[in-house]
Amino acid sequence: MPLSFTRDIGDVTAEMCAHAFYGTLPHEKAAESAPAEIQLLGTPFGKGSETIEDEEQQAIPDLRKRMRDELRDTWVNGKKRFVETLVRQREDVPSEEVATAFLESYEGFDCATKTWKGLPVNPEKEDSAVYEALETHLNAILGSFGRASRLVVRTDRKPMRHCQGSRGGKDVLTMPDILMLGHGPAMTKYTSIQEPYAYSQCVAPIEAKIQRQVDHKEDRLQLAVYARECFVQQPNRRYVYALLITEETVRLYQFDRAGAMYSSEYKLGEDAVTFVQIVLAISTMNEYDLGLDDRIFWRDNTCYFDPSRTGLTRYRVLNPDTPFQRCAIRGRGTTCWHVEDQEDKDQFLAKFAWRTEERYPEWKHLMKVQESGLRHVGTIGKLKGQRIGTISESRYGIPLLAEEVKKRRPEVSDRVGYWISQPYYGPSLEYFDSVPNFLRAMYDVVLGSKELYSIGIIHRDISIQNALLDTRAESPDYGILIDLDMAVSLDRTTSGVKTDIKTGTRAFQSLKVLSGEKGYHTYLDELESVFWAFSYIACSYESPGVPKKPTPSFLMQWRSANVSIATLAKQNFLENKNSWDHIAPGMGTAVPMLFDQLQDFFLAVTEGVRAKLRSKTKAGKARDDQKRQIEQRRRQQAQAVAVEQPLALPELSEDERRECRCSRWLDETVLKHYKRVLDEIAYAVEVAENPRPSEETDDSGDGDGSEADTGRLGLGADDDGQVQADPATQEQDRRWYLNDVDGVSGGSLESQYAGSSKRGASGDLEASSLERGKKRPKSFHPRSLGG
Repeated sequence: MPLSFTRDIGDVTAEMCAHAFYGTLPHEKAAESAPAEIQLLGTPFGKGSETIEDEEQQAIPDLRKRMRDELRDTWVNGKKRFVETLVRQREDVPSEEVATAFLESYEGFDCATKTWKGLPVNPEKEDSAVYEALETHLNAILGSFGRASRLVVRTDRKPMRHCQGSRGGKDVLTMPDILMLGHGPAMTKYTSIQEPYAYSQCVAPIEAKIQRQVDHKEDRLQLAVYARECFVQQPNRRYVYALLITEETVRLYQFDRAGAMYSSEYKLGEDAVTFVQIVLAISTMNEYDLGLDDRIFWRDNTCYFDPSRTGLTRYRVLNPDTPFQRCAIRGRGTTCWHVEDQEDKDQFLAKFAWRTEERYPEWKHLMKVQESGLRHVGTIGKLKGQRIGTISESRYGIPLLAEEVKKRRPEVSDRVGYWISQPYYGPSLEYFDSVPNFLRAMYDVVLGSKELYSIGIIHRDISIQNALLDTRAESPDYGILIDLDMAVSLDRTTSGVKTDIKTGTRAFQSLKVLSGEKGYHTYLDELESVFWAFSYIACSYESPGVPKKPTPSFLMQWRSANVSIATLAKQNFLENKNSWDHIAPGMGTAVPMLFDQLQDFFLAVTEGVRAKLRSKTKAGKARDDQKRQIEQRRRQQAQAVAVEQPLALPELSEDERRECRCSRWLDETVLKHYKRVLDEIAYAVEVAENPRPSEETDDSGDGDGSEADTGRLGLGADDDGQVQADPATQEQDRRWYLNDVDGVSGGSLESQYAGSSKRGASGDLEASSLERGKKRPKSFHPRSLGG
């Protein structure tokens, strides 16, 4: 059946639609404080099912097209070897003799004519007769071989909901022709098959066609859509089996993190024994062989993580319905579970992922971080982790060569599955509860990037998901940088790390990486990713904990699968000095002020790459659908031209110069750039912590919180005399502050520096030296107001 949606579902009744929106599905409980649109962002490898181009596609996604792009050049023809090896490896699959005996005794199969009774011959169309016959025979096979927890059902008229986090949101309903459903401790907390049916209990999707209308290259995309949702609603899935079946033939598919593999086509009649074996192989009672990782399992309505796979219940999963995960089939498939040790109540993250075989193992980076004692970078946890296996192993050693395309057979990268543990630091950055804490966390993330660079590691995937709020009670810090599976060690290269558009999260990739220009990924690309992460959050929230709905369209463009659209959207945003207008008044004064200063900084450091991008546009290489955006940008620039000042960098103290001498990679230029960004954030923290100018900073008021002062700041007093924010005048307050700062400071950025800003030996944020024409409050420490 084709995809169906709530807007257009043919003759499906409203009651059926309402029935599909039932109860609580996995991942439906996403925290309300974070926009659903930004919870799952993938590492791009082209156009995949984790990137979207606009909000219309998000409401009614063309998932078939997305799957075509995502799985391009990954379709491996396993031929007969796929099925033969699968059947031979499964202990609970009967031999040919046993399968033959079943067929001889089963009244639904005619051994003389080799036909399945009730299955139409040359049917005119897909109809209930085809579905009912297949449902009957498949269940007969399952029942005869003890598959008590498996059931085949028709779902061609039963809309099934896709999870909200699954790129397509809660409006998407699909209706597979047939599903093989099941239950088991590694699959679900339920001990029976629940109705209405859900992908969370799907053992294998089955697409039924009539023989003369089969189009394998199109029909397999439909199966891919269903398989993808199985991965989403069963986050511990390693691979998913699927069948494409007609009244005459059957073909087996396996979807995994490398793409997809398919078998030869088998005749239902002549190859009836093989057909029976295929059905029993993909319905195996061994959940690990079914493709589920049974390290995650349910017992007595509680979810557990058992590294040993022996059923131990020491480690309890705290977020079984809402783990962080990547939605695409192909790729890393990262899934993070929040786990608690029930003996000592220690909490940690169990991270499962699939890296390409040639990529440097993440655990080695984490061990180096731990040995170096880096304070603002996540390290290895209490459990060291282990290898899960490879894609080639799950495919029984069948060569990873895709089907021929234009007389070539693309090689499919093998992937290594693994899990590791990391301490649980806190939620990701978009869950910030106050502006000061958001800015402090950003400060710590920049420090984390600098610390990594000091030991010769480039992160290459700084994003809002990989920047966490450090909420540990014993920690003096506010933020931490995690996820090093895209990181590269500089000491493993001889000429630097080359830029790679396939590496990183699209919305936060630097302009240089997006441009595709040959060059090297440097610390400036890392800092630029921090800027995009900061800007994304700054522009997507009304106030702490209150996301904008819908997400602004220009932010959606940053995430576009079309690289040109993402690049142009970011370039427009960076070059327009009115971009800070996208920051809501509820984010306070410090956030737009910091954006204004960081914008100047990155206008300077990206001048070269932006000039190249402009030259490409002038050469007529832009797409037609971008030309309108280019004209719009020119009109915006005519109204507000970004005045690009010379880049000013702070001086280093003797201690900082000594730090440079102790690091092979952290030279003075690198440290000055990091220090400049840290200075800007440090000053923004001061402004956020001290929203009212003190007596020393305001010559027009008495600085004592009087009516004159509070009125100017958009503040009022309640009946108890406590100062309260007045939302009606917050915007006026913000503009006053920015105009005042700009008017007083003036001149070049160089003139705004009066010293240095740093953390002390303990790493605590000290007063910044960016005077900007204003005096510092008398006393300031980021911990002084409790955050």
